[in-house]
Amino acid sequence: MSSNHQGKRQVGEAIGALLAVVAVLAAACSLVAAVVGYQPALVAPVVVQAILIVAAVVVAKVKMSRLALNGLILLTAFEWLRGCLVPLLVQLVGQIAPVYRQLGTTTDSVTILFLGNLFFAMVVATCAILPSERDTTAPLEQQSELRAAYADSARSIRWLLVVVGFIGLVLRFPNIEALQGFLAGDYEYLQSGDGVPGFVSAVTRPLLPLGLALFALKSQRSSPFRIVLTLVAVAITAFLALGSFGLNRSAILFPAAAFLLAMMRVSTRKVPAAPVIVGGGLLGVAFFYLGSVRQTLYADRIGLTADTGSLVNSLVQVILNYGQSPLQSAPALAADQAFTVQSLFYSVVNPLPGLPDAWRSANGVSIYNSLLYQNAVTKDQILPSWLEAYLSIGVLGIVVLGVLTALLLRLTDRARVNSKSVLGGYAAALATIWIVQLSINSLSALGQGMVYFVVVPGVIALVTHRRAGRRVQPVMDKIRA
Repeated sequence: MSSNHQGKRQVGEAIGALLAVVAVLAAACSLVAAVVGYQPALVAPVVVQAILIVAAVVVAKVKMSRLALNGLILLTAFEWLRGCLVPLLVQLVGQIAPVYRQLGTTTDSVTILFLGNLFFAMVVATCAILPSERDTTAPLEQQSELRAAYADSARSIRWLLVVVGFIGLVLRFPNIEALQGFLAGDYEYLQSGDGVPGFVSAVTRPLLPLGLALFALKSQRSSPFRIVLTLVAVAITAFLALGSFGLNRSAILFPAAAFLLAMMRVSTRKVPAAPVIVGGGLLGVAFFYLGSVRQTLYADRIGLTADTGSLVNSLVQVILNYGQSPLQSAPALAADQAFTVQSLFYSVVNPLPGLPDAWRSANGVSIYNSLLYQNAVTKDQILPSWLEAYLSIGVLGIVVLGVLTALLLRLTDRARVNSKSVLGGYAAALATIWIVQLSINSLSALGQGMVYFVVVPGVIALVTHRRAGRRVQPVMDKIRA
């Protein structure tokens, strides 16, 4: 086994060990908080979640070792956020009730936490049952050849990505007024366009920064000025092309994370664990900071104050909001009759263009927001996927969703390993990132992420697969020999 692959594996093991340690620490802190009188009812699900996280880390190491950061490890990170950190913050700090909606009860919150435990348990159990992945990692010298073949296969698509992405960006900003409104932070101009032009723009403009990023890789041996110029172009186009999805933090950060994962896969350099962990932490801070910005813009738009006190308390409230605090989704338990198999189906197909408005207004997320706000206009809250499955079908819904999530993660992990191009690896990594969001996100959001960000680069990768395969196959044959 090559030393750089050993280093990559150590990165995954270090992150897994860190997740296990912080999960146990969170459970211990929750126990201590309960002893001194801070909502003892929340302790049991946090302890269960900590045990599941330790089990997930072991399963990821034993069963899914072909990738440094496999899908199960990534999902476990979000499960630590949702099932350990968020309940602990609810215990110690509490969640401020928004003036425009009510929070649920502690009893219902405990039920929701246990339902989340069940979802994660099904994912871990399914991954444990699946056959182990055989490690066929190439030696260092052959990885260098494979990386060269990847770069060669990407050369022909760089300009295609840039041109198609630029057309999508022009459709998003057809005039100077739209661009100025977006740069000024006008809420109306932050939203993506409607109709066919809006949809075409949404699925094509993310290709622009991706294509420029491939040019940035090509310019590594160029002059410092050219390198800096290319990186600035990537940053500007990423802000315009990805930030124009309503400053959605997922649209901005997930493509960047997926590109880094794809490049880690083909890198011939040894990757230290510490920078990866620190970088992931910084992405997490940016994740919540962008959420705070969006909250402020929305509050100002409807005439409310977004002030939550000190900077630390403000960050805590944002973490509780985006980490799916059980208090905010607890009211849905009292209205479970409103959710049906039909509403679940409407949520799954919601991202598809051209659906009847009646379908969109009857999906699970719309019903959930109507319950919270008592109107059919405001739709800014996300119903966790596993909770919607439970409300629509019952416990069986969580079981099925957990099994399907594990199977999807296995498929995307295999796609990342077997990809013969950077674009294919990027699409597979981005699909993995969206799937692990099922921990804290909705089924509808997963569909949107797949349609807007994964399908087009995935299709391009498949179309160019035959051409890339002719170049890469001799290397792959040498690796398997």
